[in-house]
Amino acid sequence: MYFYKGHADQIDFTNISSEFKSRINALFRELSYSMGGDALQETHEIKSEPPMAVMGASLFNDALTSVEPSVVNFINLPSYGRRLVPTSGLSLRGKFQAGYDPKLDATSVQVPLEMPLNLSLLLLLPGKPGEFKVGGLSSLESKLNSTSWNGLLKNFLPLQKEAHLLLPRLEQESLINLNSTFTTMGSTEIFGQEANFVGINGGRDLRLSAFYEFAKLSLKDSFNMNNTNNTTSSSEYDFRFERQFLYVLRHDPTGLIVTIGRYLKPKHAL
Repeated sequence: MYFYKGHADQIDFTNISSEFKSRINALFRELSYSMGGDALQETHEIKSEPPMAVMGASLFNDALTSVEPSVVNFINLPSYGRRLVPTSGLSLRGKFQAGYDPKLDATSVQVPLEMPLNLSLLLLLPGKPGEFKVGGLSSLESKLNSTSWNGLLKNFLPLQKEAHLLLPRLEQESLINLNSTFTTMGSTEIFGQEANFVGINGGRDLRLSAFYEFAKLSLKDSFNMNNTNNTTSSSEYDFRFERQFLYVLRHDPTGLIVTIGRYLKPKHAL
C-alpha cells in the first residue's frame, strides 16, 4: 500500500469515466507491482457533470506466505439463499492478540501483516465464537464510535497458547458516490455557487459535481487449493470467521485506520 499525492487536471467530461479509470489504473500499475490487471474495470460506472469531479482510490494487495489454504463453510442469512456456502479460506496459526468486548458484544483478533508498513488486520465478529446472533453485524456497527473503538483495543491481550484462525479469503471492492454523505454531514457549500476552490485554478468558477471513492482489498494465500487444513488441536484457541464480520486495516505506530469494511457473503462458492 502506498499513499499518493493529489493531482488536478483538465479533462473532457464526456469521457470522464475512461479518464478516471486510465489515470488511476496507470498509477496503481506504476507502484503496485503485484496487482495483476486493472483495478478499475469497464463494469465500474463513473458519472459526473461539469465543472469538477473528484475521485479517491485505495488499493491493498497482499499474498500471505505463512498460512494454509482451507475451506470455509460460510453461514449465509436466509435472504441470501443457501444457508451454508463453501468458499476458499485461509487457515492461520500463531500467538495472536485477541479479546472479547462486552459493551460491543464482539470478539476481535489482531493479525500482524508481514510487510514494511507496520499494518495489522483486525477482525471483529459479533458475539462470541460459536454463537450465531441474528442482526449481530448491524448491532455492532451501530455501537462503533471513537470511544467504543478505544475500549475494544484495550481488550486485546496476547494469547498464552497458539491459536487457529479460519476466515474467508478477503477480496472486496467498492465504488461509492459520496455526494449524499457530504450533504448529510453538512458540507453543502462545496456543491453550490459559494464553493471556494480558488487554490486549483485561481478563480471562483469551480464547484464540486461528484466525489467518488474507490477501494479494493485483496488478502489471500500464495498456495493453491490442492491441500486444505481445517482441523484444530484441542490445545489451541479456535477463532472461526464463518459468518458476517467486520475487518479493519490499521497502521500500528499511529493507530490510523486505513480501511474498514464488512464481509457479508462469499462472492464465489466452491
